[in-house]
Amino acid sequence: MFRRWVYLVGLVVLLGLTARLTHAAPLQQDPGADGIVSVEAEHFDENVPGNAPHVWEFVTTEANGFVPAGGFSGDGAMQAQTTVLLGGGSFSTNYAARSPRLDFEIDFVKTGTHYVWILGYGMDGNSDSCHAGLNGEETATSETMSGWNANYQWSGNQMSGTRSQFEIPNVGVHTLNIWMREDGFTVDKVVLTTNPDYTPTDQGPPESGRGPRVKASGADPADGATDVPREVILSWTPGVSTVARDVYFGSSLDDVTAADRANPLDVLVRQGQAETTYQPEVRLEFGQTYYWRIDEVNAPPDSTVHKGDVWSFTAEPFAYPIENIAASASSSVDGAGPENTINGSGLDVNDLHSVLETDMWLSVSDPNGAWIQYEFNRVYKLHEMWVWNYNVTFEPVLGYGFKGVAIEVSENGEDWTVLDNVEFERATAQADYAHNTTVDLGGVAARYVRLTASSNWSTVGL
Repeated sequence: MFRRWVYLVGLVVLLGLTARLTHAAPLQQDPGADGIVSVEAEHFDENVPGNAPHVWEFVTTEANGFVPAGGFSGDGAMQAQTTVLLGGGSFSTNYAARSPRLDFEIDFVKTGTHYVWILGYGMDGNSDSCHAGLNGEETATSETMSGWNANYQWSGNQMSGTRSQFEIPNVGVHTLNIWMREDGFTVDKVVLTTNPDYTPTDQGPPESGRGPRVKASGADPADGATDVPREVILSWTPGVSTVARDVYFGSSLDDVTAADRANPLDVLVRQGQAETTYQPEVRLEFGQTYYWRIDEVNAPPDSTVHKGDVWSFTAEPFAYPIENIAASASSSVDGAGPENTINGSGLDVNDLHSVLETDMWLSVSDPNGAWIQYEFNRVYKLHEMWVWNYNVTFEPVLGYGFKGVAIEVSENGEDWTVLDNVEFERATAQADYAHNTTVDLGGVAARYVRLTASSNWSTVGL
């Protein structure tokens, strides 16, 4: 633990540092893809002392040498200290009630998971940890942060190695808390991000601004949303003190980004409206990605237009993949059962198939024709079926893949209707095999689909 000699006469000065630092407004979260909030630790909104004699104290390299030379950003850093001889100590439990705390008020424009990064310094293994939390509450997913032992660096992990994070339940002002866990630890800068892949470097991103939020925020649907209903109503949180807004909407990112009142580019769909919602005049196209932007406008005589961020979403697709499918077959080879055709075996993130035999279904010869059958959990209106044919390396020689195929459907598993007779394309025998047969099912209602082969790609035949 860190020990420091401080005469009692100095105690009055230290207590003076616990006063609230008054700011015009909370820190503003960047509404961009990373959702960055960045703050210098010394720019706290409140410095609350813990159980005597523990406090957070402002330090600089020049003043006392406690921070590595050239290490900190901004004006200095905040260090957990004791104010009397032999104070010492740590707070591992019940720290919200006992430990000194730094508060940072933040106006969040994004909800969901936020990851915590701290630029700090720990002199040794007894002064290299702290707790982070939200709204004065102990937060199990962001407490016991560590990773600074004798190093000045960024860390975003708990002692367990788990990423430090917490959930923002709703947009608006919340308070980020940093509690002392071990005296001697120095915190210089804190960064929050919604991007799990974001890692700050050097001295991190610039400090977030404070002031009234004038740009639109709180996009609904959220930026990047998918599966959005075609009859969607867009909504957002308006800027503070703005009275009107211009709505830009279209399928061209470039146009929605560049358009303005002087050059609307056919995407300025509302100008100067008071409402904070907008419903497109025509039903959206299936699977189309749309872009939208809200410019907030001040009241006259100012009438300043605050250009908003460009958000996007993708409309619902025409059809959805069916889940919870059961597969059965006329026969199969050990390790190559029919379930491999519906459980994702062999497919990568781009839906390209492998050449591993155990990633596919292989039937034995059947004089009546090999078949495979699929059963759904209920009757569906079927749009189409994608087929990856048998794709081992030697398939050009073997020719095991289905060729002529009868497709039958049934609603009850007893009464069958032949829907079509089709030819399946031969597989490429390559490890990046994309499906090359698409069967149009024409919207037929069925709970069962059965494929029966009348021929394969072999010159010998079935």
